[in-house]
Amino acid sequence: MKTHMNFYVENKPFYDGVEIHARMRTGTGFAQAQPLVFREETAEEAKVVPAPCMTITRDSAQDLMDALWDVGIRPTDGTGSTGQLHATERHLEDMRRLVFRGRANES
Repeated sequence: MKTHMNFYVENKPFYDGVEIHARMRTGTGFAQAQPLVFREETAEEAKVVPAPCMTITRDSAQDLMDALWDVGIRPTDGTGSTGQLHATERHLEDMRRLVFRGRANES
């Protein structure tokens, strides 16, 4: 059974970071994720692909992405949002109309 995990993200400017909280509903209430712990690997362990620290559903991943977006975290590849793309498309269409209108008036 896949369990949906909810995320809450909070800006922490003093630390130049964000806090990520995760929880999911259980049969009797909620389960809250505990702090992630890093363990130093031996040279031999570093040669093996480790188990993931977490596996979440695609819906949970989308929830995390939305929570990060809400606090201002954006993709670094320069891809804009759908709203930004539509605004740019409308602007280009307006510019085309102005250019072609200007050319029609010159004739």
